[in-house]
Amino acid sequence: MANYQPAAAKMQELAQDHGIAVTFMPAGPLMEYNPDKVKQVPTTPAELLAWCKANPNKLIYARPANSGPGRTFIMGLPYILGDKNPKDPGQRLGKTWAYLKELNSCIEYYPTGTGAVMKELGEGSRDMTVTMTGWDINPRVLGIVPKNYKVAPFKGMTWVNDAHYMVIPEGRCRRRRSR
Repeated sequence: MANYQPAAAKMQELAQDHGIAVTFMPAGPLMEYNPDKVKQVPTTPAELLAWCKANPNKLIYARPANSGPGRTFIMGLPYILGDKNPKDPGQRLGKTWAYLKELNSCIEYYPTGTGAVMKELGEGSRDMTVTMTGWDINPRVLGIVPKNYKVAPFKGMTWVNDAHYMVIPEGRCRRRRSR
């Protein structure tokens, strides 16, 4: 634990000695956009909703169940919108669920993964997406998204952390005997 940064150590605690956090990052939520198409990047949920309604089908993000950026956006919204208990996805997230329902009115569909989102963004069929650290850089390095695309945070956001864990299911690790 002494090797972990304080925030990464908190993520390691979540593993409850069943795994090891091997990567950690303050993830987002962030907005990634084409600066040639988006002249004034939204920095609040209200601005994002207004932009989305004025530019139907030009905002895209992947299903949160299979997307780090999608999940980070959904997890960060309750903090930005001021819901009572951002860690409780039930009834206490009324502002977030109402906002997402309204935002849905100008989003064509939700791809199954972030790679498809970045492809559409890079090809120019979409102008903006939600992103997180890592996903904002890698597609540009690979040439999927143009290098001049920009990233902006939301005003007053709370960073949603992300980590990846290495885990071996109990009873699955067997020693091999050397011959």
